[in-house]
Amino acid sequence: MTSKSLLKWVSSHRLISLWFIIFAISSSLSSLSFAQQYSSTREYNYRTKNNEIKVMTYNLLNLFDTYHDEGFQDFTFLPAFHALKENCHGLPIPYYRELCLAVDWTPDRLRAKIEQIGRVIQAQGELPDILAVQEIENQQVIRMLSRYLGYDRYIVTNSPSRRGIDVALLYRERKLKLKDWKQVPIVDPNDPDFLTRPILEAQFYVNGADKGHVLGVYVNHWPSQSATTYHRQLAAQSLAERIEYQMQDQGYLNYHVVALGDFNTTTSERPNAIADILHNSEWWNALQDTQLLSHQFGRVEFGPEVAADLKGTYWYRGENTWNYFDRILISQNLANGKSMEYDPYSYLILFEDFMSKIENWKDNKTGRNFRVRAPFAFNFTANSMSEMGYSDHLPVIVKIRIR
Repeated sequence: MTSKSLLKWVSSHRLISLWFIIFAISSSLSSLSFAQQYSSTREYNYRTKNNEIKVMTYNLLNLFDTYHDEGFQDFTFLPAFHALKENCHGLPIPYYRELCLAVDWTPDRLRAKIEQIGRVIQAQGELPDILAVQEIENQQVIRMLSRYLGYDRYIVTNSPSRRGIDVALLYRERKLKLKDWKQVPIVDPNDPDFLTRPILEAQFYVNGADKGHVLGVYVNHWPSQSATTYHRQLAAQSLAERIEYQMQDQGYLNYHVVALGDFNTTTSERPNAIADILHNSEWWNALQDTQLLSHQFGRVEFGPEVAADLKGTYWYRGENTWNYFDRILISQNLANGKSMEYDPYSYLILFEDFMSKIENWKDNKTGRNFRVRAPFAFNFTANSMSEMGYSDHLPVIVKIRIR
C-alpha cells in the first residue's frame, strides 16, 4: 500500500465520532504528562543514546474500536445496544459466544484499555523508536493509540482475516526516515479461502548510519496454534522470500533486518517454521534470535520482581507451559555488523509486578495444584481499572546501535 493509497483510505473511512475528537484532543494533552514520567530508577529502564534505536514488540490483545467494520466479524467489540450484537448468538464456540454477549465495548472501556497499554509502555522508559503491535483492528484505533503515546508516525496493514485483525508499526522520525512499505500476503496455494494476517514490511533510513544502509522491519502475527504447522510454515516462507529479495536488491552489507512480532510458534512443534526455515543454516541470510544471543552474554531477561523459573512471553493455561511466541529476530549483519549492530545486553522481556496475576492451576493427571505468576490479561467486562489487566502476552525490547 502506497502513501497515497493510505491517505485515500483514511479519508474514505467512516466519520469519526464526537467522542473520538474529544479523545484525540485530551490524548494529545495527556501525552505531554506521559512523556514526563520517563524517570523510573529501575536498572532496565531503557534510555536510548543518540546512536541507539530501541525496538519493542507487543501483542495488545484485541485493541478494537467501538464501531462495526463492514465485512468483518467484530461483534464482540461493539456496545451492548448495537443491533449487530445479535450475531453473537451465531458464534459456534460457547466460550466466544458468551464473551461476545457479555462484552459492552464502550468508548470509556476503549479509552481505559489504551491507558493500560500506555502504562506498560511507560514502565520500560522513554518511547521505543520502533513499536510493533499485534491484534489491533484498524487505522482509527492506532491513530488513537499513537496520539495517546506521543508517536509521530504509524503504519497499519489492512488484513483480509475474517475478524479484521491487523498489525501496525509506530515510529519516531527523530531517528528514522521511512523509505517505503508494503503488505506481504500469506497465501495457501492449495486453499484460496485461507485468510490470515499479512506481514508488514517497512524500510527505513537511519540517522547516523552509513549512506545507503537500510533497516528493514517486518511485523509478524502468524496463524495461531489452532491452525496447522503448515500455515506457520507458509508465513515463514513468505517472510524469508521477502528478506531474500531485499538482501539481493539492496546488498547484504547494506540491508539490515529486524523481524519481530507474535510468531505463535512453540519450540517443540514439528515441523518448526522458525527453526526449519528462518534459522536454517543452509539459507545464506538465516536470521538469528535475539533471545538466544542474549543467553550467550548472560543477560537477565526479566524484571527483578519476577521469579527466575518463569521463561517465556506467553503462558498457556491448558498445560501450564510458557512459550516464546513473541520474538525479535535479526539478520546476521546486525549480530556482527559494522554500520548497525544488536546490543545483546539490551534484551528484555518486560514483566513488572503490576503486569502479572497469580493464577491457580491444577494438573488433572497428578491432582497437584500450582500457583503461577502469569501475564494479567485484559478483562473486557471489568468495570474498574484495577480489574482490567493488560495483555496475555509480554512485550520484548532490544536496542540497535549505530556505529
